[in-house]
Parts: sequence; structure tokens; C-alpha cells
Amino acid sequence: MIIQERRSQGETVSHRLKGVSGAVYLFCETRRRVAEIVDRFPRFGDERIRPLLRMMMDKWLMFCERDFYPALAVSEDPLRSAGLKGPKSGLTMNNDIDILTF
Repeated sequence: MIIQERRSQGETVSHRLKGVSGAVYLFCETRRRVAEIVDRFPRFGDERIRPLLRMMMDKWLMFCERDFYPALAVSEDPLRSAGLKGPKSGLTMNNDIDILTF
């Protein structure tokens, strides 16, 4: 999965998340607690999930609020953003997602 971060000066930064990183990120489209993430990805356990979440926070791809981790990117596909099925809908690892800039 590639996340395009569009910054206020027009600069674009790409973040590539592969394998479990991308799967965890997509799982966090709905904010999740660490325990939920570990339950969903039991092979990786708390000792590998927490550093992964920290890396995504360091890159401003997600943040932590009271032990909840929501992904910050939103899809450019308006149907997917509205929760409807469209050509790019579904949680696939090939979706391009953009981060909203403020």
C-alpha cells in the first residue's frame, strides 16, 4: 500500500507499507486499541506491534489517543470514503490513500 502525504507547500511524500505494516494500518481505519491489534495479528505479538505503531506515529501516519490508534489517511475514492462499494473499495493492499493536510 502506498500512502501519498500531501503537504501544504505542494510537496508530496510517499510512504510504502508492505505486509503486516499495511494490514495493521488498514485494520486501524477504525480506531483500535493495542490489544485489538494484537488479537487480530497474534503471530506478531505486543513486542512487535508496539514498535510498528511507534514507527507509524513517527511518520505522522497515525496517532495515539488514550491507547486508541486511528489511521490518519483517507481514500481519494469518494465511494469508499462514504463507506460504499466502488471500483477501489475494499481493504486491499493496492489502494492509494491520501493524508488530509491542515
